[in-house]
Amino acid sequence: MSTPRAPAGARRAGARRRGSARTRPHVGEWNVTLSGATRERIFGRVATLIAHAAGRTGDRARDWESVAVTAPDEAALLVDWANELIGRSEASGLAYADLREVAVL
Repeated sequence: MSTPRAPAGARRAGARRRGSARTRPHVGEWNVTLSGATRERIFGRVATLIAHAAGRTGDRARDWESVAVTAPDEAALLVDWANELIGRSEASGLAYADLREVAVL
């Protein structure tokens, strides 16, 4: 009996993959390329990317806030999530770089 082998370049189960985020030039909008091992990590990367783009927003510590968005599909949900964080950052002068829990349902 032979042992099954993973395809070349495959990652073993449980292997940590950090993911990545980078901005890309795009006319009229902000275009980013994201990767992550889970949907939750991708949503977390969006928050970090937006917080870094916001720059220094002050040293005020605030209580944790709950953020919930809904959308008809995952792509729209990711855009709505980003827009919600951008709107909150602009209104409050805070960057939402630290996430306690992310659940994509």
